[in-house]
Order: sequence, then C-alpha cells, then structure tokens
Amino acid sequence: MPCSFFQRDRNPSLRARPFALGALAVLMWASLNGLAFAAADEYDIKAAFLLNFADYVEWPAGSGPRSDAPVRICLVGVDPFGARIDRLLAARSTAKRALILHRIDLPTAAQGCHIAFVNPPQPSMAKGYLQRLPAGAILTVGEGAAFADDGMIALHMVQGRVRLIINLAQARREQIQLSSRLLSLAQVRE
Repeated sequence: MPCSFFQRDRNPSLRARPFALGALAVLMWASLNGLAFAAADEYDIKAAFLLNFADYVEWPAGSGPRSDAPVRICLVGVDPFGARIDRLLAARSTAKRALILHRIDLPTAAQGCHIAFVNPPQPSMAKGYLQRLPAGAILTVGEGAAFADDGMIALHMVQGRVRLIINLAQARREQIQLSSRLLSLAQVRE
C-alpha cells in the first residue's frame, strides 16, 4: 500500500512548496558562492533537481535502496556538471536521504545505481545507452525533451528555464512511483 506522501495532496497550493524551497535554496547558494548566474544557472539547477529526485521517488521492494542506505546516483557518459554537482552534494545537509555520486563511462557499468543521469556523447545515442543499462528499477534522467520518449525524466530548457518532462508510463513499467509533488512540477506523458 503506497504511503500518503505519494498520493494526491488535498491542497494543490501546498504541493510544490518543498521542491520550490529546495530550488530557492540552490539559487541562494549560487549567489552566496559568487557564481555567475547567467552562465551557471542551467547546470546548477539541473544538478539540484537530480540530487533532489531521491526524496520524491519510491522504488519497488528489493530493487531500490533500503530506507537506511544511501541512494546511488550515476552520471553515465559525459558529465555536464563538473565540480558543480560535487559542491551541491557536499552542501546538501538537510536531505532526507544520503547520496553517493558515481561517474561512469558506459551504461553497462551502472550496476547498483538507483538514479542514472544518461548523457551519451551524441544525443542520438541516448536510446542505445538506456537499452544497455543493467536490468532493474533505475530512475533514468537525461537532457532534452526527446529524452522523455524512452527515459523517465527529461530536463530541458524552455525560455531560459529548466523544465521537467516525465514519462510516467516508463516509470510505471519499472514500478517506480513518483511523488505527486514531483509530478506537479512537470509536463507528464502517460
């Protein structure tokens, strides 16, 4: 039986508040650390989303991390974040779950990953990378609207803002439940 956290909230105005506060915290962190907002905001925000997804996902029993174990996030292929994501991970002190970050070149090496940010050298290679991921419930995240055709969550830019597209059918195939709070922030494809 799913917990109430993953059911629709009765007050829709409160749904996005925790996630919005997290995004606000990232923006404040960026300004306090002297980052050039115009140049760095896209990948700072994408990294913040990626790190926060673990708090809004429920994996099927036996496939996901235990409640007391860290979530393994793998950057598969080309790492567009660089040191940004390492700084955000180090500054993440109020997280619900501990995170471990791994950088790997090939999708076949993603064994044990709970979240995979899939970024092949060429966008046309994304479907092949997704097909070569190890079997199991891995939340797949990538860039560009087309990623949502085969992956679960696409992060893409629209008018200078990072937007989410969620392929809910793909998440359901892997028995991954996404929080209504996360779904409220995205364009959802069923």
